[in-house]
Amino acid sequence: MNMRNRSICFPAVILLVGCRTETVEPAAGPSVASKATALAPAAPEFGAPVAYSTSPTASVWMQPMDLSTSVGVTPLAVKFSGKGAIGSGTLADAAARLTLRTWPELESVAITTRATDTTPTAPAQVEAVPSAPLSDRWYVLTLAALPAGASFEAGYPVKRLSDTSYGVRFRPGEEAVVTQIRVCPKVDGQVSVAVDLSERLIARDSDSPLLNLPPAVASLCGATTRPLPPSGAKTIMFTCTAMDLGRAVQVELRGSALRTVAGSAVPALVHSFVPGTVEKWADGCRVFRP
Repeated sequence: MNMRNRSICFPAVILLVGCRTETVEPAAGPSVASKATALAPAAPEFGAPVAYSTSPTASVWMQPMDLSTSVGVTPLAVKFSGKGAIGSGTLADAAARLTLRTWPELESVAITTRATDTTPTAPAQVEAVPSAPLSDRWYVLTLAALPAGASFEAGYPVKRLSDTSYGVRFRPGEEAVVTQIRVCPKVDGQVSVAVDLSERLIARDSDSPLLNLPPAVASLCGATTRPLPPSGAKTIMFTCTAMDLGRAVQVELRGSALRTVAGSAVPALVHSFVPGTVEKWADGCRVFRP
């Protein structure tokens, strides 16, 4: 592959080896300049996993969400929700720690910051305003450290970089990628799988099979699927009658059967992981993030 969303099926290939809605606000944000060569949102080296507080005085999230694409001029910001006003001191602290960098080179991009405390209709936020239009390429919005008492909500999709800052990666233009894969055991023994994407995708042909599975595993997955709506969707969902969480799962989206909302081609997207070894949410779901 070079404030919250998530449900429908796209054409995909699922191989079993060995067998909370983001609202994009139409407010003014960074303007977009000329298109540049796509840069894969693959690592520099990441740091330790994010530690979440169970009783923060303020919850934090960043906009856009990690690995978002086609964000256009969505404002770039870190936001806070808590009981009442967050306070000018906390917002000034966050503003001093907020940076914008290219990804994956981590070169600084000039910004100014604009802080707004809580109002009856909006959370407190510190917005990062680029000093010049952004090129169509990958960036990472980073927060060097969380203000005292603040924490991301458990399971929030943010990366911890090797310099210990928190970051969300995004691209103003198109480049569909997988943001996370959720594997959720159900009480009846079946397993629900959801593949979340960075932008809406549309099926090129409504008659194309939603899932191509090798005969050895065809009876396990794909029995329960949903038709893809004409407007597309950001999540693939399917059900497996069984799954060994200790064995590797390979998920491949059939890019040749998909297109972006604007009509661009989608590459084949392949990810392999062992569900039993990745992050576990309170609801029992196992969550893999690239």
